[in-house]
Amino acid sequence: MPWNTLIPQLGSLAEETPSSATAAASTAAVLVPTVDTVRTEYLVDVLGRRAGRPVMLIGDHGSAKSLVVQQYLSKTMTGDCRHLSKTIVFSSVTTSTALQVRVRLLTLTV
Repeated sequence: MPWNTLIPQLGSLAEETPSSATAAASTAAVLVPTVDTVRTEYLVDVLGRRAGRPVMLIGDHGSAKSLVVQQYLSKTMTGDCRHLSKTIVFSSVTTSTALQVRVRLLTLTV
């Protein structure tokens, strides 16, 4: 099955135009489904939820990794299923020690 058949059809933006305040607040959270984002979300679902394996997305900045995961979690957080997530930003100067300290601090606040 081609991936592009799984991309949902978008309605008219004119029909769903929110107030300007709401639009400004939610603009950063808009994810337009593409073949890449649909494929990534599918793989996160298959590996994470169905196979029970940890998933880490790696890619160039701006490739929608964080947004895909946040959207996936918002879709799957229904009923008794709950997820706790935290985004950790890496850069070329991130050290393993800094990561360990950050993760330790995050786990202490849960």
